[in-house]
Amino acid sequence: MADNAQPKKKREMLSSFSIIFILLAVVAIVTILLNGATYEVNGEAGVVTGATLADFLMAPVRGFADAIDVCLFVMVLGGFLGIVNKTNAIADGIAVLVKKMGGNELKLIPILMAIFALGGTTYGMCEETVGFYALLSATMMAAGFDSLTGAMIVLLGAGVGCLGSTVNPFAVGAAGAALDGVGITGNQVVFIGLGLILLVVTYAIAVFFVLQYAKMVKADPERTLLSATERSNAEAA
Repeated sequence: MADNAQPKKKREMLSSFSIIFILLAVVAIVTILLNGATYEVNGEAGVVTGATLADFLMAPVRGFADAIDVCLFVMVLGGFLGIVNKTNAIADGIAVLVKKMGGNELKLIPILMAIFALGGTTYGMCEETVGFYALLSATMMAAGFDSLTGAMIVLLGAGVGCLGSTVNPFAVGAAGAALDGVGITGNQVVFIGLGLILLVVTYAIAVFFVLQYAKMVKADPERTLLSATERSNAEAA
């Protein structure tokens, strides 16, 4: 008897729009449940008003209108990143830099971390770094370090950039828009100034840490933080 069983359909992850729609519905339900409840913000009392169907349907439009500056910036930035990713400009540039710096990998560490930090502080570079882990891990291992050194360059470089965000629309822009929404005018000079201070300080600490670890592993490979299994797997790859 022929097996007519249909193959199971692979479950797909919810899209970002679906997740936002679900969260919006949850918030609307919460407001209905708390309808009439009182609250106090910055010394001012208020009453919760349950959301209507019109409020629910118009919320995305009103939200876009309230944060139009951030939304447009994200849209323009998304187009820019699309072009960069399509042309592989960043990946090719870093590949050429790695090749040019052959034999001077220690000098390469602060340069690459600065590039990733710049991406993090300007447009929140994070998920875009996934492709660089394999490239830099292999490069660092070939130079006598370990794969963790390459991972540190990417993770800590982009991480300190996001931590010290200056014009990152997903952090500074969203925070500024949130302040404007509650009637607080944020000072962009202060945002950028504090971001730069945090960026420089954390970048210096991260570079020092990675350099010290790289030198330690270079001098004695047994002092790596990787387990024996992880090292053998990395070498086999």
